[in-house]
Amino acid sequence: MVRIFDRNMKQAATNTSIATRFEALRPRLKMWATRLLGSDEDADDALQDAFFRLWRHKDNMPATVEAMSMTALRSACIDSLRRRKIRMAEPIEEAERQSSSPAESMADMAEDIKELIESRLDERSKEILLLHDSLDYDYDEIAQRMGITESHARVILSRARKTIRNAYRELR
Repeated sequence: MVRIFDRNMKQAATNTSIATRFEALRPRLKMWATRLLGSDEDADDALQDAFFRLWRHKDNMPATVEAMSMTALRSACIDSLRRRKIRMAEPIEEAERQSSSPAESMADMAEDIKELIESRLDERSKEILLLHDSLDYDYDEIAQRMGITESHARVILSRARKTIRNAYRELR
């Protein structure tokens, strides 16, 4: 009974220590995160995320809370920058300028892709693309039908998709 109490008291002291030490580092950490992310709001979010990361691992926390705080903050900042990059892939204004309605845009894109398939792919690649993507044939069914191996069917399909993707990018 005494051991459980001692362990809980030690854990409570460690948890308090983590929070206290993180708060002491907060101004320096915030300055670093603000420089990296470019805004106080994003830095505050990253600091909160870093603290939660530390808190989740409070039971296995080494004595160097400062180093772990910097590591957790760096990871939180990197995650934030990655999310921002994904969100900023295409501005909304540019997407609105490209087409008046999504249905027209999809129809135009489908027509362009059909033309590219007809003009850029050989007959075997067209057939494998049709069988797999339109008719939902498995690779083993395609291989049997075409008289090739499964891996060869995968390679042909991959190359056909890459050819169409690159041609479509050139078109746009």
